Amino acid sequence: MATPVGHALIGATVARSLGVHTRSGMLAAALGGCLPDIDLVVSHLLHGDPWRLHRKATHTPGFVMGVGMLAGFAGLLGAGAVDGERDRVADAITGATIVGSHLLLDQRVLPYVSTPRGGRGRVRNECVNIAIDLLVYAPIAWFLARSRGPDAMT
Repeated sequence: MATPVGHALIGATVARSLGVHTRSGMLAAALGGCLPDIDLVVSHLLHGDPWRLHRKATHTPGFVMGVGMLAGFAGLLGAGAVDGERDRVADAITGATIVGSHLLLDQRVLPYVSTPRGGRGRVRNECVNIAIDLLVYAPIAWFLARSRGPDAMT
């Protein structure tokens, strides 16, 4: 699992490696990496408990691929134009990959390795998640950004 910081870092890094170069594209990618966690807000508004709906419908491959492809197709998560033309299919795949990174970080692709949720261990789990962000996802993001060249994150 990751915190929103880890999701945003990896979403933006995946976007950069797929050719997203604009500031607005990078912001959209960072938000896209966090998008499945919108269920926390919705659940809090509907039920007063942010964890009631968490990791249900928004944490499925169908949701992330559908939303990511729509965002890419709409141009929110696109790799930019070549000679003024957009490849909408490539943008849709880019969007699905960026939003889909959330599932990989939450280990929902392999549900049997998911960390336990709820109860007394929630604070401890969040501390572990923050440590994972700092010790795993941040160095991965830095490495991937640097591997694109010295001007990759400028």
